[in-house]
Amino acid sequence: EQDQRQQTLKELQRTISSKASELEQLQIEEASLKRVVEQALAAMRDSPSMDGLAKSRGALNWPTKGRIKNSFGSQRSGSVRWKGVMLSAPEGQSVSAVAAGKVIYADWLRGFGMVLVVDHGKGYMSLYGHAQALLKDAGDSVKAGEAVALVGRSGGQTEPGLYFEIRHKGQAVDPTNYCRR
Repeated sequence: EQDQRQQTLKELQRTISSKASELEQLQIEEASLKRVVEQALAAMRDSPSMDGLAKSRGALNWPTKGRIKNSFGSQRSGSVRWKGVMLSAPEGQSVSAVAAGKVIYADWLRGFGMVLVVDHGKGYMSLYGHAQALLKDAGDSVKAGEAVALVGRSGGQTEPGLYFEIRHKGQAVDPTNYCRR
């Protein structure tokens, strides 16, 4: 019985250690994303033609067709919560900009794969992650509904999907408040 208890204890310690390192990795990835957003905010220059998203609440189209797999604010792992939504969608499906703006980031980001960030003005930005391919580069202007990426599974995803965030002045906000239901 003691040997069995020792074996069970060792297995529990391995599991705890594994979960702790998984949580630590998620926190590192979240910090990386936060740095990218902060850099993008610092680099943003609102142009008069970009009106932000405040007037578009509840009127935007989703960036791709799919079902919400993980909701904004739901538990991701441990104390880490989702800052956006994870949309389940077929690999290679088109991802569109939710509103007009300027691409301020288009590159690989650990934990999020291929990521594209669009500045919409007035402190608003949208973020599209886990893409198979990015169709725009930093500095490109985009129109609402214009294809900006393809749904993928980059960044270590086992299933294809799109990670989608909306931020206002650096703070993540619930995309379901902005996109049509």
